[in-house]
Amino acid sequence: WEGSSFPNYPCLSLSLAQSARITKIWGESEYDLYCVGTEGMILHYVSGQWTRIPSGTTTRINDAYGIRNKRTGRHELFCAVTDFFSPRDRTILRIHDFDQVDSVAWAPGKDVTSIWSVDGSYLYASGSSVFENSSGTWREKRLGAYTNRIRGSDWNNVFVVGDFGLVSHFNGSTWHSFFPAVLVNYNSLAVTNSRVIAVGSDGVRAFIVAGRRP
Repeated sequence: WEGSSFPNYPCLSLSLAQSARITKIWGESEYDLYCVGTEGMILHYVSGQWTRIPSGTTTRINDAYGIRNKRTGRHELFCAVTDFFSPRDRTILRIHDFDQVDSVAWAPGKDVTSIWSVDGSYLYASGSSVFENSSGTWREKRLGAYTNRIRGSDWNNVFVVGDFGLVSHFNGSTWHSFFPAVLVNYNSLAVTNSRVIAVGSDGVRAFIVAGRRP
């Protein structure tokens, strides 16, 4: 949050968080937030109250991203589920109507580390490869490295980052990959219409790389 004040959130109780760790926070506003994490944890904060949403899995949830579905008009939160060290569930959960959880059909046996969409008409995912779904079927694009996070500003301005310094851009037609000289494992990024910022580490040092549209 920018500004001079920070919302006064009540602390998560141990009964809600248990031994799980938070991996991602997403929210539409400071009064409506979701936290996801290890052990299949999904927490929802609404106007001063935290509640736990049963996810149906005990596997690590790596990412969460929310949209307003173009077709239905309702809010949906997509969650990427994969545990790197204990292969169990590999799936994409979808939360709608605040606390109803179902899943999206996913590529069998493929890791999913991140999920992104503009309005639900196109879905993009990262993990074992990069995946795009605009017609109910996932199409896979191999970029030469494991991919950790995917974000965009529109369906034709999508970035993915990953291991070995991978930064790749999709313009709606083709993917173009950049591999900087420093072998950094990038694990998160933010994207606007004109900028992209990725963060990662080489195991010793932290790195931030920023790109701007010419």
